[in-house]
Amino acid sequence: MRGIVHTLGSVKHITQTIERASSANRLAYNTTQTCEALGGISSVSLWRLVKRGLLRPSRALRHPLYPIAEIERFLRETSEVAK
Repeated sequence: MRGIVHTLGSVKHITQTIERASSANRLAYNTTQTCEALGGISSVSLWRLVKRGLLRPSRALRHPLYPIAEIERFLRETSEVAK
């Protein structure tokens, strides 16, 4: 039960972060901003998510960018409760 409550709190925090970014017309986050949006995870944890194929950054530029839509997709797909 505690894990579900923590997940719901994290989703709320991320939704608020995404709303702030949307108001600034931002389409993607850099690595540091993505870590913060995902509840303050480390850059190593983010790298592991990418390595496992759970998050797909845009690599069109020198540094990876994480589209907001990709972060939302990741959260939707990994937050579903097993039946």
